[in-house]
Amino acid sequence: MKNLGVPAHYVNWMLAKLSGRSTCLSFDDYTSDPLPIDNGIDQGCPLSVIFYLFYNSPLVKVPRSNNELCVAYIDDITFVTWGLTFEDNHRTLTEMMSREGGALDWSDSHNSTFELDKTACIDFALPATSKNLDRPPLTIRDEVITPVKSHTLLGVTLDQTLNWREQCDKALAKGMSWAGQLNRLARMSYGTPMKTARRLYLSIAVPRFSYAADIWYSPVTQGPGGRRSGSAGFADRLARIQSTAARAILGAMRSTPVTSLDAHLDLLPMYILMNEACQRAAVRLAATPTDHPLRKAVIKCAIGRKRHQPPLQRILHFAGVKPSDLEQWPFNRNPLPSTPPEPFQDRQGAAATAWADKAHLLVFADAAVSRAGVAAAAILWGDGDRELRTGVRLGEPGSFSSLDAEVASILLAAHLVTTIQQDTIVDDVTIYSDSQAAISCINHHAKGASRNLIRETRKAIRTARKGSGGTLINLVWSPGHMGIPGNEAADAEASRVASGHTHPPHLIPQFLVDFHPATNPTTLIQSMKTENRSIATTHWNLSAAGGKYVLKYPNISPRHFLAHAQELTRSRSTLLFRLTTGHVQLRQHLYRLQLVDSPQCELCGLEPETVPHYLFRCPHFAEQRHTHLSSRGSDFLRLSYVLHATPALDPLFDFIKATGRFADLVR
Repeated sequence: MKNLGVPAHYVNWMLAKLSGRSTCLSFDDYTSDPLPIDNGIDQGCPLSVIFYLFYNSPLVKVPRSNNELCVAYIDDITFVTWGLTFEDNHRTLTEMMSREGGALDWSDSHNSTFELDKTACIDFALPATSKNLDRPPLTIRDEVITPVKSHTLLGVTLDQTLNWREQCDKALAKGMSWAGQLNRLARMSYGTPMKTARRLYLSIAVPRFSYAADIWYSPVTQGPGGRRSGSAGFADRLARIQSTAARAILGAMRSTPVTSLDAHLDLLPMYILMNEACQRAAVRLAATPTDHPLRKAVIKCAIGRKRHQPPLQRILHFAGVKPSDLEQWPFNRNPLPSTPPEPFQDRQGAAATAWADKAHLLVFADAAVSRAGVAAAAILWGDGDRELRTGVRLGEPGSFSSLDAEVASILLAAHLVTTIQQDTIVDDVTIYSDSQAAISCINHHAKGASRNLIRETRKAIRTARKGSGGTLINLVWSPGHMGIPGNEAADAEASRVASGHTHPPHLIPQFLVDFHPATNPTTLIQSMKTENRSIATTHWNLSAAGGKYVLKYPNISPRHFLAHAQELTRSRSTLLFRLTTGHVQLRQHLYRLQLVDSPQCELCGLEPETVPHYLFRCPHFAEQRHTHLSSRGSDFLRLSYVLHATPALDPLFDFIKATGRFADLVR
């Protein structure tokens, strides 16, 4: 560690930690005398990862020529070489292991023996020629290593032709396992609520089967004529995971279309879900800082090449991101505090606080994002009807996020305070903003705004606090459109500035004059999510199930089903979903599944037993229908109202209970 430049006080501290240690062996009624510990670290020591990095670092330096490479991750070491034949590659690997300063030298000098019998060798080749190639064994120190067809490295299964089929099989098995676990929780009658089960699927199952998807999954795109390219086959296979989980969550019958399951759970179709995972990875990699080890590879892949495109190039081009356009993630990012921030007041309480504020100066900040452009403005009110206004047009529509514009308005507010402090002693100031998100970002409780803008705004507030020998500055939320005069004035001023009105240069920080932000990665990911949701909506509208749904329930979106059913019991939520989709145990549907001989209603025999017939037309249930539905008004005899209006839910289930049908789901 000392040779690698680690400061001496860190090295000395670690030496002190690892020196003079002892342990006792204890079993049955015997305890040994203390035994010295000469090497190794404590079990579960959090420093073990860091120690491993230093311990294994000489292995990374083993490669010498241009066709040698070492990939290391903690205690996993992989040597890579490439050449014209497998024999040449094996000779190179043997040389890397056995030469002076090679891996075996390191093993001998570090008292760390390689288990060569557990070492795997895999020979990669193009799919067209791979089958006809002979793969000779690799011999290292009398240990014969036979090349394998596939091997798992850091959780990703690599095969000889890198077609990723085995990795897809592994992802499918892992996903189906988690879907099976979810099925045990989401019991149809007494299981976990639908919203909770959905959250478990998205937070646990999806990250498991989509792990490293940016490596083994090629984003699916649709060309002219509807022809799909990319890992469309993989996406279709993985869709089994989501359909299995969705049926368990909703309690749906197996006949329910997958598109209907996705729409009612507000889930992205599988190919869009996997595409989004690749988009997030592309943005994360493109935003790496300049000194990041992957930065050069990202820039090289962003330029791209025509043949043998690496996965990184494919996801960068699919996401349409360029490293030069993105704001870079810093290495020294601090995590958000684990303690929740103090909650904001409710709208009425916050408005009352603003009306009663007696601070020396009141500054109101607001932003405008409209067709006229993006602008930020601030208005300062002081004693004696003193008023000072400022504002700046930040750019054209779409050039700034609304969050960045709100933060910029707070920067303008702090600048006004600093300007006033040049000729006035200021005791206390309240800066009001109607953006909770902007205040949370400035107070280190949220992310999403441009880091440079946030940094400059915090700096401006600190400067204002130091002015006048010390000024108390409070940044407070005030609700918009509540008739607060300062808020309304700042809102109007921002709109005026967006339309072209200008203010004196000394009232505008030079930072905002020169500020042309790079694309914020967080904002870009959010816009991608919005676009993917739009694609999913189009996918639903074009599907057969979507077309039928629109005819039955015009102007009603299935995305709101979970919110609509959240107050229902688990069993009633299941029945409501089945009635909504028509995939329910009524004779019309059972006849389609060839489970009964006739679709006709057994009770009246007048027409097929469909959901509308059962709820509204079957004369056998006329008395129950009058008591619970028709007596409440004509709306209660419309299918779209009864199944989608909250006031109709209790009467609906009272009717179903009175009919004696679906007794296992209506208790």
